[in-house]
Amino acid sequence: LRTSPATSVITVVTNGPATTAVVTYLSGVNQEIEIDEVDLLVTEHHNPDNIRSVARVTLTTPALSAFPDLEFVDTPGLGSVFDTASSLSTSWLPNTGAALVAVNATQPLSAADLDLVGQLRTFTPDIAIVLTKADLLTDGDLSDVRVFVHDHVLARTGMELPVLAFSAV
Repeated sequence: LRTSPATSVITVVTNGPATTAVVTYLSGVNQEIEIDEVDLLVTEHHNPDNIRSVARVTLTTPALSAFPDLEFVDTPGLGSVFDTASSLSTSWLPNTGAALVAVNATQPLSAADLDLVGQLRTFTPDIAIVLTKADLLTDGDLSDVRVFVHDHVLARTGMELPVLAFSAV
């Protein structure tokens, strides 16, 4: 049984004329790679403790042409067993224009999640909570989780944040 891949480096997705992937190494060298090689560089499974010395991987796609100035940035998770991943994510916070905080719907809201929201509000008021794996809950349970998350975020941070449900299914 393999666990879900954890992100080990910053991964950026943005608009571009073609679908491409470029790796930027810590040395500053940029190299275009095949899309199917991205997983080998950005996941803890294939690049444990960032042994490949990757600073970031940037993906471009014309699918985002309606949003030419938007960048989606996937950072390694906070509270990870991988300390370097957590510190990398924390160092990225000042670059945040808006944030989607992913929270597993089956294990909603940890102290680390609440701390992250508190840290993010220093840099942006545009924050939403995204409940992942929403398909694993019944509609009633999902509704209860949304209320629980909303109320705890409000009580802890004073922020009225949207709580969105998401499923990859």
